[in-house]
Amino acid sequence: MLGLLLIYFVGKAFYDLAAKSQKSKWGYAILGVVSYHAGTVLIALIIVLMSLVEVIGSFDDIPDFAFNLLVIPFGVLTCWLFYKFLQKRWTRQALSPLNEEVLDSGL
Repeated sequence: MLGLLLIYFVGKAFYDLAAKSQKSKWGYAILGVVSYHAGTVLIALIIVLMSLVEVIGSFDDIPDFAFNLLVIPFGVLTCWLFYKFLQKRWTRQALSPLNEEVLDSGL
């Protein structure tokens, strides 16, 4: 249930950001959810690989619920970094055409 709430809020945040920047709302909402899941899968793969090369102990002893709670912060972090990247990029793009129009208006 916690995962569904996270997916809803992540999708809504990206949906609102895309709407504000006049981009594809549903496309970026889905991309935001995908970025969350990509972060969780990436850290899970890192944990499995570390277990295989015996850097850490066996992850088989960790209950599934505890493992899911372990990867949530990494998914949220990945999602937040992607959100900030898009926000900064779209803000910069929105300001860029205004400056060009002002510079070219005197010609």
